[in-house]
Amino acid sequence: MKSQWEKFKHRTLTKVFVGYAVVAWVLIQVIETVLPTFETPVWVAQTIIFLLILGFPIAILVGWASEKLPAASDVSGAPSEVSQLAHATPKRTLVWVGVGSCIVVGLFGFYMMPFVFDDSAFKRAGNNNLPDYNSAARYSSVKYEIDIGETGTRGWGSRSDIALSPSGRHLAYSDYNRPNITLLLKDLNSFEEPVVLDSITIGPQTGYPTFSEDGQWVLYHDEGAIKRVRTEGGAPEIVVSEFASPNGVAARGQQIVFNDLIEKQLKVYDVSSGITEPIVPGNFAEGDLDYTWPQFIPNENKLIATKGTRGTFSSARIDLIDLDSGEIKTIAPVGYKGRYAQSGHIVFIRGDNLWAQPISPDTFDHNGDAVPVIFDVEIYEPFGNVGFDLSQDGRLIYLPGDLSDIERINQPPVLVDRLGIEESLALDPQFYLWPNLSPSGNQMAISTFDGSSAGSSGFDIWLYDFELGTLGRRSFEGNASSTIWSLAGDRLIYQCEQTNICSIAANGTDSESILSSGLTNPLPLSQVSDTELLISQGNPTEIYVMNLTGQNESVLENLNLSSSQSYGASLSSDMKWIAYISDETGRREIYVRPYPDVSKGKWQVSRQGGVWPLWNDSMNELIWWSEEAGEILKVDFEVEEEESASSIRFSNPIVMFSTNHRGSPSFFPYDYDSNKEKFVFISQTSTIGTILEQQTKLKVIENWFGELSFLAPARNN
Repeated sequence: MKSQWEKFKHRTLTKVFVGYAVVAWVLIQVIETVLPTFETPVWVAQTIIFLLILGFPIAILVGWASEKLPAASDVSGAPSEVSQLAHATPKRTLVWVGVGSCIVVGLFGFYMMPFVFDDSAFKRAGNNNLPDYNSAARYSSVKYEIDIGETGTRGWGSRSDIALSPSGRHLAYSDYNRPNITLLLKDLNSFEEPVVLDSITIGPQTGYPTFSEDGQWVLYHDEGAIKRVRTEGGAPEIVVSEFASPNGVAARGQQIVFNDLIEKQLKVYDVSSGITEPIVPGNFAEGDLDYTWPQFIPNENKLIATKGTRGTFSSARIDLIDLDSGEIKTIAPVGYKGRYAQSGHIVFIRGDNLWAQPISPDTFDHNGDAVPVIFDVEIYEPFGNVGFDLSQDGRLIYLPGDLSDIERINQPPVLVDRLGIEESLALDPQFYLWPNLSPSGNQMAISTFDGSSAGSSGFDIWLYDFELGTLGRRSFEGNASSTIWSLAGDRLIYQCEQTNICSIAANGTDSESILSSGLTNPLPLSQVSDTELLISQGNPTEIYVMNLTGQNESVLENLNLSSSQSYGASLSSDMKWIAYISDETGRREIYVRPYPDVSKGKWQVSRQGGVWPLWNDSMNELIWWSEEAGEILKVDFEVEEEESASSIRFSNPIVMFSTNHRGSPSFFPYDYDSNKEKFVFISQTSTIGTILEQQTKLKVIENWFGELSFLAPARNN
């Protein structure tokens, strides 16, 4: 027996078999360890393993064919130097045996490959009604990270927006390189650099990319409009010009489904015909919530959508809407931003986690219990911002972390002198926007986010008294923001219901009155007289003089300041000069014109970008914010009076101080009190560095559906 074992060990076939097995095992370990580190697509590992399987019969055949007989002894008893092959098989036969073996083993390996990489395939092939809990360590999912670089932060409840194409090949995401958002497209199957899709102004209704159902388009928002651009490249085009909610869009063929931010309706727009029709009208005026985050169900004329709106997502629900019958069925009674998974689940956000609800593929009825499946997804519930997406083939990608408790957006405003030295105020941390100082400088109107009013935007107007250190509420419906003071300082003028301009007594002694209605995202800028307001509105945004005629009516006069959009205007105290923002050169700069006859001159003041100009007439200064450079700049000016027309001369820009305070081109970020010679800013937390570090990496789970079927098993398979 021992001699037979020794003969077996020394056979060429045995050595080849053992050697090939050892080498293959080592290579598989290297594949599992090294390839995910380099973000290598899963097909690379599949290909290598398939080649290892295919090479096995070739190695065995070579070992068998090269087997030699033991050397024979000559007459004297010494071993002969000549040995013979153990097998005298013709070469043609060997070739045919080798080819046949490769075909058989290759087909077997090709058939087994899905099972090797997708545990759920075993369940589909067999009659297993229960998941294999003993194989919990063998989900066959692959987990790794993708580094997308320092993408910055939007500044209010969101880091980078991410979207995954239906095939899982492409990733669309946002890079906040202030004051712009750069939309990027990354091919996850390539090591090439991301492709720039578009660069747009940072704002509350900008960004939020989504792929069309066929993966050929990337759709995104640009201040109310919905744009799209092909994944293979090309110029962006506007497909929806209505004021669309940034909370989701769905595209199938020529159909674009979105939520109308003005009418609070879920609508479908047909690109080919140009017709827009409501899907679910709702009754927002009576406190009804509107539908957001729509998604088409593959191969069905149905979609899922979230019944909820800003500030109410903690109690929102997910409905299934049949587009043929109009039938509405609730999928998740509590949850938002639902996504359909081909594994037979609806995944959604509830609380601080990502949940999965098993459903029947035919009836969409519950087919098991909803359970949490991911516990570290970035969530900012008040705005409904969630950093996750999944593909049709089971690739899940998400931003780790939870923004709910991060105080970067919960910092009080601060006073800053002309040297950049800060002074804190007696205010609790809250989500503050639009600080605006009264003409006397003793009070400050500011917008805060509450989110407690159902069906509201969540913003209300508060008044801070510098002398008393008190904060008093002036609006209560959760639909008021962007406040300015009247010339006399006795009234507050602001945007209300996102379509109206309203007014209320600063001391709170009267009720809200509507000055003008039916506008598109109107922002009051300055009061010119008792009957005239300077506002910005429309899409694209332009600056108008609003003449109040009474009875909730107004006449708008477009100043036509720019061939492109214009906004953020400021009037000098003598009402003779208007400073404003325009991107007519492709970059936001500060311009000045005479007022009211704007045709009598035009001067560009900023040189390296700028937003939100402010006049400091007491010192003949024009001040603005270069958000890109993080600096407050100024120019001195001198007016030259002439008979036909006045002209104005400016000095070279001077940097007053650097700042990292929070703001945006859409939300007025600061104000200046010429009497106290102090600014008011929304302060920025020191945790921003940590946030930027955290947001650079995305977590990816390949073949997630197998794991999902294990974690949230269906009741009937």
